[in-house]
Amino acid sequence: MTYTFNGIGTAIYGERLLTKEEIDMWSANFPFLTGQSISNLIIGTESLTIFFVPILPYRTIVYYYTQKDYSRSEFQIVYFPPSGKEQIYWPHVKNSYAFYIFPIVLVLACIWLKIPR
Repeated sequence: MTYTFNGIGTAIYGERLLTKEEIDMWSANFPFLTGQSISNLIIGTESLTIFFVPILPYRTIVYYYTQKDYSRSEFQIVYFPPSGKEQIYWPHVKNSYAFYIFPIVLVLACIWLKIPR
């Protein structure tokens, strides 16, 4: 499960529903989901965060929410794409804008600090 305290911790970024192609590739590996539809499954990448900005992704998961509201959410992991092992699914990370925030801020900070005043 994810947890952040004052913006530092872990969180899931790049949440989106699975595409038809992803369902076709991985659905044979999904367990039987009681009361859930495959079309409700979400893919997201769990990352280390600082000030609510993803710094380091460390695993991609396919999951569904068992409880979700403003202050608390719980989810059940269904699968680890693409191989079933805990790893990063890079095509998902590359397509999510949230993972570009930290490198852009880092480059801008380096440029700003190098400008003589």
